[in-house]
Amino acid sequence: MLHWQPPRSAAVVVTAVTLAACTFAWDELDPRLGGDGPNGGSVGGGGVGGVGGQTVVGPGGAGGTGGTGGTGAGGQATGGIGGIGGTTPALVDRGLIARYFINEAASGTSPTTLADAASDPLPLALDYGATAGGGGSGGAASNNNATFSEDSGHRGLAFAVKNGGGGAFVSIANTKLTALHGVGRATIECVATIQDGGASNTCSRISHLGVNEYGTFTLCTHSNGTKLSLRFNDEEPGAGGMEPAVREAWDVDLTSAGRTVLHAVLDTTLSEADRLRLYVDGAGQGDGSTFGRPAQLNEGIDLSAGNCGATLDGCKYIVGNRNDDDSTIEGTIYYCALYGAALDANEIANNVAILQASDDG
Repeated sequence: MLHWQPPRSAAVVVTAVTLAACTFAWDELDPRLGGDGPNGGSVGGGGVGGVGGQTVVGPGGAGGTGGTGGTGAGGQATGGIGGIGGTTPALVDRGLIARYFINEAASGTSPTTLADAASDPLPLALDYGATAGGGGSGGAASNNNATFSEDSGHRGLAFAVKNGGGGAFVSIANTKLTALHGVGRATIECVATIQDGGASNTCSRISHLGVNEYGTFTLCTHSNGTKLSLRFNDEEPGAGGMEPAVREAWDVDLTSAGRTVLHAVLDTTLSEADRLRLYVDGAGQGDGSTFGRPAQLNEGIDLSAGNCGATLDGCKYIVGNRNDDDSTIEGTIYYCALYGAALDANEIANNVAILQASDDG
């Protein structure tokens, strides 16, 4: 007569667990061990279930101690499927033209360009400028207005004084930026600390697309940093563009706000009051004060030869200044991006949450 003996029961003793590498170790008392078979092998136990986010294939139990006339065989089991891990939030890419994390250095003036993280990368040439004059044509190295800095883990390009030299720039000629010509929906997205800005007649640039002082699509601050302004098709007299300029300004004092996420949104398909909008840390700022004419229905960004010159070389994209220089903020610009789409409130909120945590990519 055969007498069946149940397998031994013992608690699992986990002697080593390294979750990052999903490594497990079991001792000799693992319940997958087969029991001793008096006249044949016993079946090994099942495998160990998977850790969340991983799939673990457990090794088979050891064979049971052979009884008379037989040798136990170890069981083989597949561990359970672990839970699905969460996804990491990502910045919205809808309509993305260019994105600059401005993370090239923690200090100093060694980098020569800002890298573009978008497709078909378009680097910006760095000019560290001077505290007064000469930035656009190469300021003295001993008197740089712009330098890289790092504040609480956030890298950026810091400007020592307002209305000085320095910045990062590129001509739009023969670049992907020309795709913005005629576009009536676009977004400027920047992260900055503004300690001071230009007086009422000088708008210190955060992000500038245009000719000389005229902002075709520009975000700047004036009234000593207490107002933010979005300029659209603000064109040089005689250039063939529409006059007078479109300039919308909001009473937003950022001089004591610290690092702030800014969105300036253009959508000329909307009603007149909503065609230019500003968000500060994701909060809409309502109606601003319009100077000059309102943006026209379905009006697009003018990067034509009539505005930019025959080769388009007259129009430039600049982080931190304008074409003819001496229009910096006093503060730091940590990040800037351009979109050929009008980001909506949900997309802006998504990006604000990410950029508040890290603007360095």
